[in-house]
Amino acid sequence: MKVHWGSTVAGITCTKCGVHADAGRIFCANCGASLRTPLPLIQSAPEDYGPPSRSPMRRTVANSLLLGLLYVLLDIVLPIFVPAKLQKEY
Repeated sequence: MKVHWGSTVAGITCTKCGVHADAGRIFCANCGASLRTPLPLIQSAPEDYGPPSRSPMRRTVANSLLLGLLYVLLDIVLPIFVPAKLQKEY
């Protein structure tokens, strides 16, 4: 498809060989020189170097699991280090 502006055809001129090229071309049909920078097929995502974001719900679950594990470990280890006379009976 050619776009006409008055009596001229819209396009660009190759800087290497001087041949007129259609507006949509990326490479010159005569010499193969690049007429414009080709766009990437896949857009890259912006770089994010910050720490990964965690939702408050995940943080709450992780804290609960950590506290539960700490409780179990203390329940196992505490009787070893504290004499039976100091422990209260519940």
